[in-house]
Amino acid sequence: MSSEPKALDRRRPFRRIGNDAFIPTRALDGDGAACGCRLERDLGDIEAKLDQFVKDTRDTVVGKTVGQVIDFVRLLLNPSKLGDLLIALIKKELGDVAAALLTPLIVAAGGALQLLLTPIRALVESIVGPIETVLVVFLKTLARPVMLRANRVLPQWVPVERGLSNTSVNRRQVIEVEGICTRSFGNPVDMPLINWRTWFAWNVEVAPEPEYSNVFSPAADPPNTSGASGGERSIIPPGSFEIQWDAGALLSAGEQARFQTRIADADTPSIDGPMTLDAAKAANPEIGSELDTAFVWPMPGMFVWASGRHVYDCSRVTHKGSGNPSQGDVEATPPQMCALMHPARALATARFQAVQFAENGTFFVPAIEFMFIASRRGGYIRHDTMADEDYVFVIDLPPGPAAA
Repeated sequence: MSSEPKALDRRRPFRRIGNDAFIPTRALDGDGAACGCRLERDLGDIEAKLDQFVKDTRDTVVGKTVGQVIDFVRLLLNPSKLGDLLIALIKKELGDVAAALLTPLIVAAGGALQLLLTPIRALVESIVGPIETVLVVFLKTLARPVMLRANRVLPQWVPVERGLSNTSVNRRQVIEVEGICTRSFGNPVDMPLINWRTWFAWNVEVAPEPEYSNVFSPAADPPNTSGASGGERSIIPPGSFEIQWDAGALLSAGEQARFQTRIADADTPSIDGPMTLDAAKAANPEIGSELDTAFVWPMPGMFVWASGRHVYDCSRVTHKGSGNPSQGDVEATPPQMCALMHPARALATARFQAVQFAENGTFFVPAIEFMFIASRRGGYIRHDTMADEDYVFVIDLPPGPAAA
């Protein structure tokens, strides 16, 4: 972008300059599969695979265990077999003589028990009889959508440029974007299986400035909304580009350890942003100095700039219909994935406010607070560097005092 001074703009109080190398110039094709995303069709014939799995597990420990449970239920409801079992137990524990003496009593009791158990056995047999068929149907009903969803997030994010690493982030994967924030929130939805995260993602949605239009994929975000009903609507405002950063990854190694074990509900406010450092320490005096998040939490309407990894989200893919595989919908041909920034490595925002500077005593004056944060820590992946070169911004100053 040009390094010329910017015009005063209260909605856009700063501008990044000298970053032409990080503004995407090539339109994306949305082909996440070519970059490493997995497709439903990669699983092949799921029904046939589940049938084979059920067949194979009959001879496994799980299969034998299920079979033993069924046999045991039938045994308890068969007086003859139950009597044989009881006699064998007596012989083992008390010897042959005791078994011989008690056998007539057990056989007689079995006859009476036969009359008592007949109606119960008929009822249970009607359930136990087809239990294997029921298990097969249940497995297919449960396993199919789970397999489809799991397949989609193995991995969940891949670089938009083909052939690049999915274990570290170099300069070729990094882009920049800036625009007006449309929403900012903690994301509790994504549950990646490989690209694991320390804590909820910090999501910042922005409406990019025109020169950053190539950050988008052809697939809208979200890509499938035809299944929505009533007043349902996406939490992502139309035309927004998503920036994600693992909130827990920004903490030190010691503070991250708290996220590796269960966190009590009562402790959640002490680790959830945004909050000032004083408020965080009041909630939990043991926290360190890295949790001051309120200073840089963009709110809708604020101008935001970010640098980070340009990726496809493999879980956000175009479908025919509502986009719900469990309802029989299938991927579009060819399928396209949404693009976003994840993880960020630097983020900036700014706000005008009245500030009480020490030299002014009790008098408040107009000021702009420029807020900037940078880190290599991305959670599931690390950036090679926090910056490939200096970050340079032009920042508006508040209007000076009126002339006398």
